[in-house]
Amino acid sequence: MEINYDEDVSQNPFLEKLRSFYEPTLRLAAHEGWIVCVPRRGTFTKNVLYKEDVEEHILIPDYDMSKTSFRSLSNKNVKLLNRILTINYETPNSYPLRLLFEETFYNEDSWKYRIWCIECPINCETLSSYNNLTIVTNLQDATNLLWSEINDKAYTTLEVNLKEFQKIYLNLEKPSIETLKNSVFQLYSNCIETILKDKKFNDTSITSTYLIQNIKIAVETYILHTLRKILPKSISIYTADDDANLNKIIRNLADLKFDDLGIHLDLCTNIHRGKLELSHIVCYMTVLEKLECLRRSIRYISQGVSSITSDDLLPILVYLVIKTSLSNWIAQITFIKHFRFSASSINEADELAYLTTSLEAAIEYIKSGALMEKNRMNHISDSEQKEKNESEQRTSIDYLFTCIMKGELSEVENLLSSDIISLYNQIPLCHPLCTCESCEVSLAKNRLLNRPTISSKNEHGSTALHIASFYGKVNIVDYLLNNGADTNVINNDSFTPLHCALMKGYQNIVLLLLHANANPIIVDNYGNTALHIASDRGHEGCVKALLYFAEHTNLSLNVNSLNIDGDTPLHRASKWGYLGIIEVLLEYGADCKIKNKWGQTSFDVAQSERVTILLQHITPNVVVPCTVKVHHSLPILQLSPKTENKLKSKYSSNIHMTVQINKLFAAISEGDIHLANYYLGWSNQNEQIVVRSDLCHPLCCCERCAPIHEYSEKRNKIPAIIFNSYNNNGETILHVASTVGSLEIIQLLLDAGADVNVTTKFEGRTPLHLACSANKIQAVKIILDCAACNINAKDLNGDTPLHLATKNVDTKLMELLIRSGANANIRNLQNVTPRSELEKQMSKEVALKILKCNSLEYPSHYFSGID
Repeated sequence: MEINYDEDVSQNPFLEKLRSFYEPTLRLAAHEGWIVCVPRRGTFTKNVLYKEDVEEHILIPDYDMSKTSFRSLSNKNVKLLNRILTINYETPNSYPLRLLFEETFYNEDSWKYRIWCIECPINCETLSSYNNLTIVTNLQDATNLLWSEINDKAYTTLEVNLKEFQKIYLNLEKPSIETLKNSVFQLYSNCIETILKDKKFNDTSITSTYLIQNIKIAVETYILHTLRKILPKSISIYTADDDANLNKIIRNLADLKFDDLGIHLDLCTNIHRGKLELSHIVCYMTVLEKLECLRRSIRYISQGVSSITSDDLLPILVYLVIKTSLSNWIAQITFIKHFRFSASSINEADELAYLTTSLEAAIEYIKSGALMEKNRMNHISDSEQKEKNESEQRTSIDYLFTCIMKGELSEVENLLSSDIISLYNQIPLCHPLCTCESCEVSLAKNRLLNRPTISSKNEHGSTALHIASFYGKVNIVDYLLNNGADTNVINNDSFTPLHCALMKGYQNIVLLLLHANANPIIVDNYGNTALHIASDRGHEGCVKALLYFAEHTNLSLNVNSLNIDGDTPLHRASKWGYLGIIEVLLEYGADCKIKNKWGQTSFDVAQSERVTILLQHITPNVVVPCTVKVHHSLPILQLSPKTENKLKSKYSSNIHMTVQINKLFAAISEGDIHLANYYLGWSNQNEQIVVRSDLCHPLCCCERCAPIHEYSEKRNKIPAIIFNSYNNNGETILHVASTVGSLEIIQLLLDAGADVNVTTKFEGRTPLHLACSANKIQAVKIILDCAACNINAKDLNGDTPLHLATKNVDTKLMELLIRSGANANIRNLQNVTPRSELEKQMSKEVALKILKCNSLEYPSHYFSGID
C-alpha cells in the first residue's frame, strides 16, 4: 500500500475525454456548482467515454438532505463520510470508493468546478483494492463511525464495559504486560461481539466486510484512548530498563550524520520536517494515531521523491529514532505491537504493519551496538583517508591524531619526542645553546610549520589529549599527562579532555584526568558541566567517579548546577530514565524541585513512570497534596510505615498552604487584585517600586536599583503548588485568571513558568478556551503572546478556542484568533467546524472579512468564489 497518492489530474485521460467530447456538460456542472468525479489514472480502461459514464461521475449536492449527500446524473444516491463515497448507500447493493484528493479547476468562462479524484470508476463492479481502504485514521474518525453505524444500545454497552474494566484494573497489583494485553483484548472482543449482533452486519457483501473491519479499528482506537491514563504508563514501568539502555546508546550517537547511514541526498532535504512530526508520536494515545504519525513523518520526507525503497526506509528510521530526543522508544514499540487488536488477515501485511516492523527493526539495530562500532571505525577511516592525501603526512597534526586513534603509542612518542640535538642540527643557530631573539624565532617557526607538539590543535581546536580521551586510549593519555599536556585546554565547543572522556564513558581516563588537576566545573558552549555530560550520556560509573572524587578531595562540585536551558544533571538523567544515576544524584543532594527555563522540574521531564515513582518516594520532602494534579494514576509501589509517617507529617504542615490557595482562588474570581497580591506575599510598598524601570544599567545593584531587582526576583518565585493546584471545578489559578480576565495575574503566572496549555479536569479546556468563552479579548492577547500556546488545542468535546469564540459571535475575537493562526476547518465531535458555524450565524460579507484575516490558510482563489 503506497504512502501517498498524487497525480496531475489535468493530464488524466478520463478528464481529457470529458473536455473534448462533453464540454457543454462540463460547462453546466461549473455553472451549477456540481462535482466532477475523475477515476485515478489507469482505472478507466474504456477507449470511448459514453454518456452513461459521464452521468455516473457528475454529482449534484442534495442540500435538502445534508452537505454530505449527493445524487449522480444517473440517479444514484451517494454519501460522503470521512473521505469515503458510498454508492447507493440506501440499498443492499451499496459499495464504497475512496476519495483520494480534491482540486479546483476553471473553464474558459472563469467558472470554477470541483474535481474529486477517486480510486476507480463509480460503476466498477469489482473493487480490487477494497481490503486496503481505511476510513478511520484518528480518534475523530473512530468516534464519528461508531456514532453513525452502531445502535444506542451497543454504544451504551461499550461505555459500561469500559467503566467496569477500569474498576477491575484499579484492584490489580502490578499486572504484567501479557496480563494487561489479555485483559484489554478480552474487553475489545466483548465489545466487538456486542456490536456485531446487529442484523445489519450479518450479510457477507463487500460493504459489510469493509464496514466491520473499520468498526474493529474504531473500537480499538476508542478503547485505547479511554484507557490512555492506564496503558502507556503501565507499559513504561516494565520497559524502563530497556529504554534507559537504548537511550544510553542513542545519546552516544548524538553526532551521527547522514553520511554515516548512507541516506540519499534527495531524502535529506525534508528530513527535519519528518523528524519534527515523529517527535509528536508520544502525544498520541492509540496505536492507530501513533502509526499515522509515523506514516506522516515518512510522507513528509518522501515529498518530491518518486519512491522510498525498504533499503532507504531503514536508515531513515534509524536516524529519526536517534535524533527525535524521545526517551521511551521501547515502550512505544511495545504498545504498538501488543495492542493492535484490529490487525487480522485482511490487513496484517498492509502499510501500517510494514512501518511497525521497520520501526522495530531500526530500534533493534540501534540496540545491537553495531552502529556505535561502525561510527567509531568511520572516524578512523576518514582520518586514514585524509592521511593519504597529505603531502607531508609524517609531520602533520592529522597523522599524529590518526596514530592516537589507532593507539600507536610508539609512533606518538616518536612524533612528540624532544630530540633537541637532532632538531638544532637542522636549524642554523648562533651556537647550539643560543637563546637570542633571532634563534628563538627560528625554533618557533620550525615547531609551528614542521613538527606537531603536545599543544598542537586541529581545525576543531582539539589537542592530542582531547583525541586520546575521546577514543579511550589510556596509555596515550598517561603519556601525554606525564609530558605536560594541559588538562583544562578547551576546543571550539569549549570541551575539555575531561568532557571528551565523559561523553564516551571512560571512567579510568576520567580518574586519570581528575588526579592531573582537570577542572570538572568548566562548562561547554551550552553551559554543561562534566556532571551534566555524564548524566546525559548515561555513564553511571563516571557520575560516581566525579562525585566521589569531589567528596574525598573537598572539591566544590555543585550537583544542582544549571546549563543554558536551566537543566540540572538530574533533569537530564530523569528525561532519559537512568535510574541508577538518579539515585546517586539524589544521594548527593540533587533537588528534584528545581525548574528549568520552561518551568519544568525533574518530575515534568521524566517520561518513565518508574522514574516518577522513584523521584517521589526516594526524596522524603517531596509531597503531592490532594489538590495537586498528579502525573500518574496508580500507586505501584507501597510506602514503608516510616515514609508514610513523614508524608503525613509534611502534608499536615501544608494545610495552611491549602487554605491560602483557596483564598487566592476566591480573590482572583472576585477580581480583587490587591487581595490576590497579598496572598501571593507581595506588599503594597513593593508594588509601587515595580513601576520604576529606569535602572542605571541592567545589572546595576546600587541603593536605588537594588530594591527593584529584589522585587522582580520575589515576583518570579511562585511556589510550584500555585501552578498545579485545582479548585473544586477542576481549574488551576491560570484558568480562573483567564476566565475573569485578570491581566496582571495572567502575565505574572506566564512569566513565572506556568503551563499555558494546562487543561481543566472535567472539560479539558486550556486558559485560552476559557478566555475565549468569556470574551476576554485582552486576556486572549496576553495568552497568545506566549510562544508555547497551542491555539488549536481541543477540549473533550473537540472544540478549539475558535469554536467557542464563534459560538459567542465575537467578531473582533474571531479575527484575532484567525490572524494568529487558528484553523477554521477543524471539526469537533459533532462534526462542526468554526467556518461552518460562522457562515451559519453571519452574512457572507462578514464571514468573508473574518476568514480573510489569515491569507495563509485561505488562498486567494478560495475567496474568488465567494460572492
